[in-house]
Amino acid sequence: QPDICSYPGRYLPFAAATDVFRVELYPFRNAEPEPHGLAQLVRDIKYAQADLVRSGAKNRSIVAIPQAFSGWGLWKRFPTRQEIRAQSYLSAIHGCRGVTYYSYWSFTKGANPFMATPEQKERTFSVTREMASIHDDLASRDAKDQPSVTFLEGPEEDLCGNPSVTCLLKEGADGKGKLLLAANARNDKAVKVRIGVKGRVETLFEDGRAVDASDGLVDTFAPEAVHVYRLK
Repeated sequence: QPDICSYPGRYLPFAAATDVFRVELYPFRNAEPEPHGLAQLVRDIKYAQADLVRSGAKNRSIVAIPQAFSGWGLWKRFPTRQEIRAQSYLSAIHGCRGVTYYSYWSFTKGANPFMATPEQKERTFSVTREMASIHDDLASRDAKDQPSVTFLEGPEEDLCGNPSVTCLLKEGADGKGKLLLAANARNDKAVKVRIGVKGRVETLFEDGRAVDASDGLVDTFAPEAVHVYRLK
């Protein structure tokens, strides 16, 4: 039951009728990058989740549909790989239990699915391959105790009023250690934070970049940046 939840109450009348709600999250409409793009994605997820709570429905899930396409007369460009990656991980961080990507084919309406060009197909598949490589960790339970985020430099809020850098700690799978996802929803400002975890930490998908976790995990997030950490 895909639909855009761009205001409170959009999903509310249908929440009890859906086991899994696939929410459209399509923030990149203009030819130039929009400053509110990722912030709007987070906001819309929260609207759908709030409607689910208000409905009183239980044991329902929300699955994200991040934008990877262009067209339909509204979306003027393909999202970049960095935008697709940030949308996908922010969706996971904010409680979505899966991600899917539409393959809109509409020649009359000028819709361009992510398979329309080899370049966009590879941008999207590079993100799905990355997430698939940690699938069992992503599918593990959320850790009971979630770490705090202390802001050291840069804006503390995104452009919709939610925290600019957010994270999610997963229990992890197969004894590899817990998995920590963290992302910056600002596309205009870098943010430096301290995340409340300690011990041995390694970065994934960053060629072994070292981070300091002696007094909490201190790291800097470039605009739209995602960091994935393994806690040992």
